[in-house]
Amino acid sequence: MGIFNKIFQKNEKKSESNQQSNLPVDTDDSNENTKNENKSKTILSDKIDNLAEFGKNKFVELKNEYEITKYKLQNLLQTNHQLGLKHLEQGNMSSAIFRFRFIKFFWPEFYEAYYQLAYCLIIKKRYFEAKKILAELTQKNPDYQEKAQQLINSINQQNA
Repeated sequence: MGIFNKIFQKNEKKSESNQQSNLPVDTDDSNENTKNENKSKTILSDKIDNLAEFGKNKFVELKNEYEITKYKLQNLLQTNHQLGLKHLEQGNMSSAIFRFRFIKFFWPEFYEAYYQLAYCLIIKKRYFEAKKILAELTQKNPDYQEKAQQLINSINQQNA
């Protein structure tokens, strides 16, 4: 608002100096100038209000994005697992493989990622890698032996 006031103070000083001079002033022009100045003030005031509203909206959007990012960072394992499953469901095997490898690297005790990674590799016909991941999985967690064996059997059937 400081700039707004300065602009109109200058205009008011100019119109005062015109009124103080001994030149005849046409009152119709003077009224027209006043109307134009008031219209300009209103337009400028509206633009300032619109800019303030725009800034407020952008701040709210930024705050929301911050909250979403904060949640994702606090739940990085869960977020990546959900993304991996989503990519798998949509047939984006490269993205799914990336997510499950990421989880396997940072959370090596999250064994479901090994299984899902092997499954994706089988779909991509990368059987040797899949068998290697399944062997690593069953070595680290024997509870996955039955599920891993089912995937190995599917590999053997496809190679037959």
